Amino acid sequence: MRINDIKIDIITMINSLTDIGKLERIRKKVQSSVSLSKEIQTDPWKGASTEIRQGLTFEDLMKEQQYQPISFEEFQSMVSEGEWTTSLEELLTYSN
Repeated sequence: MRINDIKIDIITMINSLTDIGKLERIRKKVQSSVSLSKEIQTDPWKGASTEIRQGLTFEDLMKEQQYQPISFEEFQSMVSEGEWTTSLEELLTYSN
């Protein structure tokens, strides 16, 4: 039996359990028998998820992100002040 097959078997057995007490005992046993490797400690997914907030409005989101709209005139003045280093044709190739 390969390592991934064993892992899948363990996961399948755990997923079938509904008794929270059994699950907590299993977790404690696994935690005590497994030493955390560097691989586990640097989990790339840790902190990648966030809680979904209920009742968040568009205005709340804009305030939270400190959104500050600008007018088209302000945008034009910002663009006209800068120097173009890329040709329009090059920019258009990126849009495809």
